[in-house]
Amino acid sequence: MRIKYKKLIRSTDIEPSVLLKRMVAELNREGYQITSQTQSSVEFKNNIWGGGSRTDVLKKVDGGQFNIILEEKTIVLSYYLSPVFEILASCIVVFFGILRDYHILFFFAIIAVMFFIRIISQKTVGNRMIENLANPKLS
Repeated sequence: MRIKYKKLIRSTDIEPSVLLKRMVAELNREGYQITSQTQSSVEFKNNIWGGGSRTDVLKKVDGGQFNIILEEKTIVLSYYLSPVFEILASCIVVFFGILRDYHILFFFAIIAVMFFIRIISQKTVGNRMIENLANPKLS
């Protein structure tokens, strides 16, 4: 299950081969897994089930794809959010709410707030990623 965001498009004067190397280097530096790579695109994902802090999830998008459009000299970032963690956590809370005590359903509100914070942070992270590639002077 994926929630897709609006595509981000930035124009750049960087050569496509250099841009592709920068994309791969940036994704590797941030800890993303590159799932496929061609001459004009790089597809990546983030393993949210890996170890580490849950706040690290707020600093990364769940996955996406960079495309280089040669004719227009632009970069397109299509990225998404996967709410699987929140759905599973909500199911666990409901399960224990039914079995134990309904007061545990309070955690449902915490999960919802965390999810909305994640939605907002994904937009910021996506914009930062494409700006770092399109404007090398800023990174």
